[in-house]
Amino acid sequence: MTTEELTVVTETETVAVKVPVEFRQWLKGGYGLTPEQVLQAFVHDLYGTVDSNGSDERRMAEEWFDRVIWPAPPAGRVFQAQSGQWSWAIEQDGVELVCGAGYASEGAADEDMQEQLSNYT
Repeated sequence: MTTEELTVVTETETVAVKVPVEFRQWLKGGYGLTPEQVLQAFVHDLYGTVDSNGSDERRMAEEWFDRVIWPAPPAGRVFQAQSGQWSWAIEQDGVELVCGAGYASEGAADEDMQEQLSNYT
């Protein structure tokens, strides 16, 4: 049996989330819960904190998260062109956002790409 490492939360922040009034009423009437309680429990399950509701809940939260279509973060790649010069491209969801070419070394291309990539995070 392997021991899963859980995250210890040392700091929190408050966020405002709009929820349908009917959702709040449904939770309160049927379960005696608030949206804050439900969303907080889900966050602990998804992030895998020591306050999660168990391994099954963590697995199911992760499966839900993976099934929802979130935009992929921009990703960069460095490559050598047929000319021998180095190039780079930053793409998101298969669409090229920006590129650079004509670098003498892979390191120079990567350094410039990383600088450009930082503009997207």
